[in-house]
Amino acid sequence: MNNSLISALQSILALQRWNFLPRVETWVEAENAAYVTHLAYGIGKGMSLTPAQLECLVIRGLLKSLRKHFLTDINLGVRDNIRAKNAAAWTRLVDDAAKKTSGLFPRLIGDDCLKYLMDKPSYPIAGSKDVEKSRETLEDIVKYSQLRAAITECETNATIYKSHYKPILENLRKRQKDIRNHKRYEEVIKGHVEYFRMIWGLKYLRRWNRINRFISSSVLGHTYFVAILSIMFGWLSRSVAPQLSVYKSVLRALFHDVPESLTGDIITPVKDIISKEDPRLIEEVERELTETFLSSAPSGVQREIEEYGLMDELTNRTLFSVDSLVKDCDRVALVLECIYEKGSGVRTPEMESAYNMYHQELGKSEWPAIREFMAIVRNLWYEIA
Repeated sequence: MNNSLISALQSILALQRWNFLPRVETWVEAENAAYVTHLAYGIGKGMSLTPAQLECLVIRGLLKSLRKHFLTDINLGVRDNIRAKNAAAWTRLVDDAAKKTSGLFPRLIGDDCLKYLMDKPSYPIAGSKDVEKSRETLEDIVKYSQLRAAITECETNATIYKSHYKPILENLRKRQKDIRNHKRYEEVIKGHVEYFRMIWGLKYLRRWNRINRFISSSVLGHTYFVAILSIMFGWLSRSVAPQLSVYKSVLRALFHDVPESLTGDIITPVKDIISKEDPRLIEEVERELTETFLSSAPSGVQREIEEYGLMDELTNRTLFSVDSLVKDCDRVALVLECIYEKGSGVRTPEMESAYNMYHQELGKSEWPAIREFMAIVRNLWYEIA
């Protein structure tokens, strides 16, 4: 499984950030990438970017982190040192990782991925009169969002380890101020603190919370998996579903579990019991909480959440739809978690049962690329002793 997309996703789920410092709490790269992408999307809507620009923005924010499967989490000081001594060597290092990362994807979309993974990306932006200038703006927003997320992580840890984090925070804030339009980006964040706090809260929701696991994952980390899969399977499905919007699919993936940050992770059996007592109770509670959440969001984000039904319950009732694709990606992500857990040597009957059920369901998916992927997954499952 080494150096496959499945192993790369596992390493991003496990790769701990700030690993050279003492920490109050740990963030893994999958959580960080999902949060950075939410920040970038919120800022992008606040800056009135076009849907084509926003699509590139969220894909860049998500795919960029996959390079760390090969690069790991090289700390900022070391990166600066390498660049200062030999900037070309650093670029070659990143671009080599980008090429290896794009090679993990099916060849049909390898070039699409590479355009987003390079140190100086070359992804196209539909409808843009000045692609280079537009791309510079998107790169600034992604960079700003990465710094903003890093500052928030460090501020939490600095509450205990002040001397360790003070110089790092000063450096991060200086870098932030060096970004063009940083004040406008900061205005969006400060104007919607509660909204971003609730997105941040997905980091603290643990999946499979009723059972002991060797490999722990959060709802935010899971969101990253589903979003990456929605990009891959969306691109692979262009011939069978040319009407499919990859942009809407990625947003659907990013927001599909946000309701859990509002209600907590109420498991399906409990929801079923409550529904027997009062079929509308859970729905009413979720609606009230969702309205509060929406009122805290940037207006552009709020409009797209409502227009695209980004927080509605996922269904696969409509074939070759955004919902159907993301629901299957959600199930694929769950199946991968089961494989990672089995590979750790921990055999959990509940996860094995979930694997069998969802693998069977995905074998009937209308998406050919997903059915083909599940054949690879099945072989991996049986290879694990």
